[in-house]
Amino acid sequence: MSPLEPLDQSLQYDLLPETQRAIIARFWKRKLTALDYKKEATKYDTYFRYYEDECKAWADGNSMRGAVTHSHVAEIVDRLETETLESIRSSLRHVSQSNPYPLPSTVYNETTDGSIALAVRLWLMLCVRAPDDESHQIGQMKIPWKDGRLDELVSKLFPSKHVLNDSVKLGKAFNALSLEKVAGIEIIWTSNLADHLRMMEDDTRVAIFHHAYFLAHHRDCETPNKFLPRDLLEETLQTLALLLPQFDRETQKWLRQQQSEWNLDPRTAKCGGLNAEQRKIENFKYWRDRLVILKQVYDESEPKTIGQWWHDRRKRVQWYTFWVAAVILVLTVVFGIIQSIEGGLQAWKAFHS
Repeated sequence: MSPLEPLDQSLQYDLLPETQRAIIARFWKRKLTALDYKKEATKYDTYFRYYEDECKAWADGNSMRGAVTHSHVAEIVDRLETETLESIRSSLRHVSQSNPYPLPSTVYNETTDGSIALAVRLWLMLCVRAPDDESHQIGQMKIPWKDGRLDELVSKLFPSKHVLNDSVKLGKAFNALSLEKVAGIEIIWTSNLADHLRMMEDDTRVAIFHHAYFLAHHRDCETPNKFLPRDLLEETLQTLALLLPQFDRETQKWLRQQQSEWNLDPRTAKCGGLNAEQRKIENFKYWRDRLVILKQVYDESEPKTIGQWWHDRRKRVQWYTFWVAAVILVLTVVFGIIQSIEGGLQAWKAFHS
């Protein structure tokens, strides 16, 4: 029996280094030697954790799903570039039986659609799922794909023309830490690019796509990915630079805690920062509407806790007025208590004199 190729590994097992290199070569057209990959492995760790989680969840579904290999995924990705969903479905029904873990010849439509959706998730990090698949995370936007070509679906997810004409100012203080500490908006780290900057739970949460290395790998690929245009990838990285400024100490300190807790992509903290010109809302086209909504929610929020009052420096005069009044109130209460104690002591002395 001839030795297995790296991509012939089953989806249900941990990825071998040679399998990871083969995936990089197929997805990003980048061929790395074993030594090169060892030096750059940290750039791919977060992505391959996501990749393995998706594969194992799929493989654990039932015995038919567990038979799929990384080679099957790569073949589907190749077809996604040129074929329609209907064409790929037909091809999978007649897949070659020569693979070491072949798909059953009588595969059901649900499994076929699931295999295609898995390939999209692994390749583009978009939460496309089969109609019967309810395994996505709570709050994550499930993307239906019923027919047509994948590029048509993706272009609808990321329109380059904005709908909202509102003009907002993205100030230097507008960042993820401020969203959480000042406006009380919880940050949800997502692995679904379509969820990036999406407000959830009655505008109390916002999703941030943290896979910065994934974005950079696709952006820097020698062969451009027509499904994720370079300007979309670059703009997404710019939003990370906006919300997670690399040279803001407080934000970076908070982000290190987040990275430790949620295993975030390390490059998320190294996206640079934006100057006043770069922060203009007119510079964003793919994410403009979501940024406008997020900024409006942020501006309309009012402090509800002492912590939020302390961190809220959006209105300096109001902030100083509040804390001067608070200090005066505290001092008044303290002096009042002191005077009451002194009065009580004097009365006690007078009574016993």
